[in-house]
Amino acid sequence: VMLCSASVLNLLFITTDRRLVLRYPLDYHAIVTRPRIAAAFCLVYLVSLSNSFLPISLGWNTADGRVQNSGGGGGASTACRYRSDNPWYALTVGLVTFIGPLLLMLAMYANILLIANRTSVHNHHLPLKPIKTR
Repeated sequence: VMLCSASVLNLLFITTDRRLVLRYPLDYHAIVTRPRIAAAFCLVYLVSLSNSFLPISLGWNTADGRVQNSGGGGGASTACRYRSDNPWYALTVGLVTFIGPLLLMLAMYANILLIANRTSVHNHHLPLKPIKTR
């Protein structure tokens, strides 16, 4: 779950970067700085880690809320296996790590297409000047 989440979120940040290049070409280097890139990178893995391990370690993935594989007695099995009986957990994880970023990427790529189309139409009417070579 963690690596898939990180992969999808990295794709979201790549899409965001492409949109920023086209939307703010002159201000791009002022907007996208090394500290902001590092913060985005850390955010991707922080969200991925928290979305993967925090709910499982708190028992949110089970219907009764018990942490599985904890060996806490009561006949609890210590066999290492994953169980997801809670549909709300699966829905939340799916929305945060897949559906949400997918919808954002689709909206951004639609905006990128509009920007590129507008730029192409605008530049199409400009007269072309031959390049002088020596």
